[in-house]
Amino acid sequence: MTGNSVQYIRTQNIALAENSSSALREGSVVSVKVLKNLGGGKFTVFAGGNRFNVTSAGSLKPGDVFTAQVSISSDGTVILRIRPDSFSQAGSGGVNELASLLEKMGLFPDDVNLKLVSFLQQSGVKIDRILIARARTLAKLFPGKEKLASEAAALLLEKGIEPDEELVAEFILSCGEDDGKKHQKNFNNQHKKQKDAPAEGECFLKKLYPAPVPNTDGLLTFMNHLKEKDGKHWLILPFEWKDDEAEASSGKIRLLLDPQRKLTEKISISCNKSGKKYFFVLYFNQSMVKEVRFCTLPPLLTEKIPSSEKRLGELFGSGMNLNDSVSVNYSTSALTDGLCSNEEVPVSFEINA
Repeated sequence: MTGNSVQYIRTQNIALAENSSSALREGSVVSVKVLKNLGGGKFTVFAGGNRFNVTSAGSLKPGDVFTAQVSISSDGTVILRIRPDSFSQAGSGGVNELASLLEKMGLFPDDVNLKLVSFLQQSGVKIDRILIARARTLAKLFPGKEKLASEAAALLLEKGIEPDEELVAEFILSCGEDDGKKHQKNFNNQHKKQKDAPAEGECFLKKLYPAPVPNTDGLLTFMNHLKEKDGKHWLILPFEWKDDEAEASSGKIRLLLDPQRKLTEKISISCNKSGKKYFFVLYFNQSMVKEVRFCTLPPLLTEKIPSSEKRLGELFGSGMNLNDSVSVNYSTSALTDGLCSNEEVPVSFEINA
């Protein structure tokens, strides 16, 4: 592919983009799949929950899959800027293999379903078509937060908890995420009802852990302690702090644990500070850090990447790794736009029939 962007053609489909619950938004990151070559540099693609006709400066083929960042020009034209290290040509495996798997399972390979499969694969559990469909149904109730809500619902389902809209909203809030005014209001109203007069037959979790965020007893505390019999365990720790200049930062630390082997597999950190977003993923070999990936939004200037990689490599090599070298790479695979999983392309698939 010779170009690095795909530009949206303004047709009647723009109303679909603006009114859809999965509308493309400035700065958002979406998975894009090329569906059809229309000729003359025009293509039909699927992105953000909808089909669109686009033009491309580069060569695309039906089946190509890539990750793109959305930007919107002053005239309302939507531009999808392809991330070069995310591009996967038809038949080349990786994301395409994942998309083909979803199609065989009767699930459309949009960005939400791709995120769900990636989440299950990183969690070390089988890909369950029914679980994906149920999590996706709940995610539709959270416009603009579908990936976040889908992972929250899937995590609850994986632990044997039957979620509804309120429980998913409560879990998202307990993780320090803002899931929108509608769900914030619903959660607050629900909690008020619980304090005044618990409803008959209400969720047993809310009876056991009725305290609102940020109290220590709550749904997140329960989920952090509830381990699966199989697979791996996510430990989610929201944080806030102020530096010496009293500048506030917030984010989440996520640990992916392997209870059977009693090991930490990776630590994923996201941080919001001064309008910028920072993402780090530390991969472990036993107690040693074997690789670090990091990314920023907005992206670093190309000329600054080598020095940043070197500085982080020296930091980890002189610390917990006892002067052993650590591979450090600036990569979009460190991005986390859901609840837990980062933008890793699954390398293997185990399907739960």
